[in-house]
Amino acid sequence: RGKEGYLTVNGGTVISASYYAVRTDVNTHNTTANGTLKAQTMFNGGTVYGFYLMDRGSDLSNMPVNTVEFSVGDAATIKPCEYNGQALRFRVNAKSAYDLTVSENATVEGTIKGAVTKIGNKYYAYLQDAIDACTAGDNTITLRENVTEDVVITQLEGVNVVIDGDNKTFTGLMTVFGNGRQSGAETLAIKNVNFVAKAGADACILSPDRTAQNPARYSYSHNVTVENCTFTDPDGSVDCAAIR
Repeated sequence: RGKEGYLTVNGGTVISASYYAVRTDVNTHNTTANGTLKAQTMFNGGTVYGFYLMDRGSDLSNMPVNTVEFSVGDAATIKPCEYNGQALRFRVNAKSAYDLTVSENATVEGTIKGAVTKIGNKYYAYLQDAIDACTAGDNTITLRENVTEDVVITQLEGVNVVIDGDNKTFTGLMTVFGNGRQSGAETLAIKNVNFVAKAGADACILSPDRTAQNPARYSYSHNVTVENCTFTDPDGSVDCAAIR
């Protein structure tokens, strides 16, 4: 607990009969103005029964990504533990930015609670966090849970993005900025998402006009593919387009 906390598990067995084996508490009470708070937990080996990350009710929305990070290495085994009748492996109760990396060779059981999206073996609390992490090459974002948030996708040169909803529901507005690059070769694919428009919205996927950008410029959203998606407008009192 506190301003900075680091825990490394290299071997052995970590287990608790009545609580999470490893718990990381994070709060902003001791945080300096430049946001130096960091809690880091690494499981490099051994067996750990249950991990719990808790923000203790503090607002982490202004903290940088990677404020809280934990990783599971090749030789580690993470198993559920029983707490209050629930079998839990990871439970995350953070309002914002945490970073979870699970090695492809790690042994992991159960589900990861609180991580709604992932790119490969890295998990994110918010879809926007995953989108912002796409800065080079080919990226596939997979939804693990239903999502309720507004997101902005800025098409960057040479960055291809696939958002695979895995038939989960996205409630909100997905805005696609072409970054003023009408001849860009990069691609954006959105597939297997069940879109639900938020109240009063006029679209589910939006390519904004020039006045909606700062500085004002044409968006030129380009090479966007929408595949196998559904669109629902629960409001009914406004005209809502699937794609606008």
